[in-house]
Amino acid sequence: MFGIFDSDKKKYAVTADCGYNFNKKMYAPGENVEVVYGLVPTDTDHYFYADSPDVLVKTSYEDRKGYVVSFTMPEHDVKLLVSKRNSMVCDSKVEKPDIEDCYKKAKLIFNYYETTLATESGGESTEYAIYDYGDYSTHIFAWFYKTDEGDEKYELSWVPNLLYRTCLGLVEKYDMRHWKDETSLEGGRYVVRIAYGQEILRFSSDSMAKNGMEAFSEISKYISKIGATYKKMKD
Repeated sequence: MFGIFDSDKKKYAVTADCGYNFNKKMYAPGENVEVVYGLVPTDTDHYFYADSPDVLVKTSYEDRKGYVVSFTMPEHDVKLLVSKRNSMVCDSKVEKPDIEDCYKKAKLIFNYYETTLATESGGESTEYAIYDYGDYSTHIFAWFYKTDEGDEKYELSWVPNLLYRTCLGLVEKYDMRHWKDETSLEGGRYVVRIAYGQEILRFSSDSMAKNGMEAFSEISKYISKIGATYKKMKD
């Protein structure tokens, strides 16, 4: 054995914006990727991210070296990006674009849905979704509901990208992408969908790991709390 990863395991490419420095550009899925972004001006804020929302980028800073950017390689190519903003310039007066227009063009990156058998026949249900519209720092948060007349409605709000990163972190915490069909739930359904490369992965209580309900419960508590907060702000 020459290393942790088999030599014949398929590898994927890592490319990057100018400023990133790394010696290796091909990685196997599951391999730790670590690159350095060189020394930068202290009056400039930098945000490091990947072109695919399923890649959870971690950043630290080391003196005389610069920013160390790392992530776990997924089963697809990744491009590292960086956004810069002069921290000495106030942007508090910058207006957001129309949220409805952005929503119509946005890409779904996270969705949580729960229902019961009673809901299947037309009762209450809970659904939240997060959309990427191209702004690295902000996402669109949507919650869906039915009126007393049975009409389907939704509300939208701007949210920081930390919401999505936390939800994705919970998916990784319970290793949902590698669940095996060990158990299922009767009398209801819980569903999580996430963007993964160009695909949408779906995880359901119809086929889940033994600790599957623990995962759904933690995701439900977190995103429902966020939903309640933004609903209150809208009222």
